[in-house]
Amino acid sequence: QLGYNYNNKYYFDFSGALINSTRLPKNNRAAFSPTLNLGWIMSEEDFMKNSSVVDMLKVSASAGIINTDTDLVNIESQSGYYLYDPVYKSSGYFSWRDSGEGSYVNQATTIQQSQNKMLKYATRKEVNFSVEALMLDGSLGVKATAFLIKKDGIPVQVRSIYPSLFLSYYPEKSFYPYMNYDVTRYSGFDFQIDYKKQIGQVLLEAGVSGTFVSTKVLKRDELYADSYQNRQGKPVDAIFGLKNSGFFMDNDQINQSSAQKFGELRPGDIRYIDQNDDKIIDDRDEVMLGKWNAPFNFGVHLSATWNNFSLYAFLNGQFGGTGVKNSEYYWVYGDRKYSELVRDSWTESNKQTAK
Repeated sequence: QLGYNYNNKYYFDFSGALINSTRLPKNNRAAFSPTLNLGWIMSEEDFMKNSSVVDMLKVSASAGIINTDTDLVNIESQSGYYLYDPVYKSSGYFSWRDSGEGSYVNQATTIQQSQNKMLKYATRKEVNFSVEALMLDGSLGVKATAFLIKKDGIPVQVRSIYPSLFLSYYPEKSFYPYMNYDVTRYSGFDFQIDYKKQIGQVLLEAGVSGTFVSTKVLKRDELYADSYQNRQGKPVDAIFGLKNSGFFMDNDQINQSSAQKFGELRPGDIRYIDQNDDKIIDDRDEVMLGKWNAPFNFGVHLSATWNNFSLYAFLNGQFGGTGVKNSEYYWVYGDRKYSELVRDSWTESNKQTAK
């Protein structure tokens, strides 16, 4: 780390880490991760030093390239070790019977992944811009940061550039190697505003804070027949599924609609949209329905302090995510209790108003 402060107004900081991970091949285990931070105390400048409003104003910018093996750790296979080596395993079996003397089993040995001695760290490239201020004799505090993060070279087993014969399901085998391939982007901002005021013997404090994050898949190993199913260009946490257009009201409507490959249809079943117009409803008709995570999170706090007594209240919330009603609360099963939403289920008597 190298830091320099000039005249208590201009700040420079360079930090670096030389890291090593045994989850990578020997030729790629060492990597250097540099970061740079610049700061400016604007309130110390002559044109702001005597301000009656601003007590302190600081702006800063930082950038860094961080090499990380956390994406290797997140891979369930072998806890992220030996992803660069060919790995074989016992998978499936074949049996035979010889002249009534019993059944014999021969275990199959298959390959789980092929080697890639060029596997390396994923890189997290990040840029931040921040503002921090104290105003009105320290009564009002403001902090805000905007950020842009690009995660590059996320390791995955790439399939789209190899022939399909590299994979079979029984016995299960895969010749696909792990490669630094996927790229994702995260951008957004966070903020915090606090205000405090002394009124007699009572100290009042209030504040609000929040974070907004937008995600996007910039590159993904995928090969879909229909482009609307591509994850590339969509949020990292996108939810895909079939989109409904109401209920089947009767058998005539079922007979006139695209065939659904999810079991026998009856009036009251959900009618799904045929996205590719092939007259069949299947996995190829899944589209983006929403996002698992809420992009905007916020909090509000209020407090009042008098002598040795204090009152504190806190409120938080999330917006922009998609709520999935998939718990026992929303489903009828045996003698379990169910929610009032079940009362809106489709029946012959309420099929015009059922939700």
